[in-house]
Amino acid sequence: LLNNSGAMVLPVAFDSISAFYEDRALLFNNNKFYGFTDYQGQVVKLDNKEYELLPGNNRFYNGMLLVKKNGQYIYLDSNGAEAYGPFAEAYPFFCNSACVKAYVDYVKNPKKVYYDYISLNGDIFLLQKYDKEDITFMSSFHNGTAIIAIKKKFYTIKEEGFVLNPISINGSLHKDSLVVAD
Repeated sequence: LLNNSGAMVLPVAFDSISAFYEDRALLFNNNKFYGFTDYQGQVVKLDNKEYELLPGNNRFYNGMLLVKKNGQYIYLDSNGAEAYGPFAEAYPFFCNSACVKAYVDYVKNPKKVYYDYISLNGDIFLLQKYDKEDITFMSSFHNGTAIIAIKKKFYTIKEEGFVLNPISINGSLHKDSLVVAD
């Protein structure tokens, strides 16, 4: 890896290096995820931590790298520290938040999970007026809006203030809301 002046910043010691995203490139050795580097060649070594990269998710999003360890999802920060998790399922951060399936109580019942959003500072955004079991689907936010299914009805949800609006099939609000089939 050479800088703009042609000086070597990372020795030839890896099988491959991904493209840089958010100032970080992933490193692979012996066809396994090894860690990542910055533009100055500072390597964060992760190969002994048994992290798996997720198919199609091989880059940092909003400063976080989503990995899997022991079947659970964990977010790593740009220093390689475990920032958030573990989760039963998780998706990359977009618009400063990520959709996760969090554990109700992992010790007592690791199979009982609920959908939620987590912010970049670790806050959970559970919609308090709904039971955790009522939310059956959540998408990630894109341009400040996501899709959510509550009690088999679909809504858009705004990231700012978490305002819900029913999605209708006839273009009018609050009528003929789309319903999830059984």
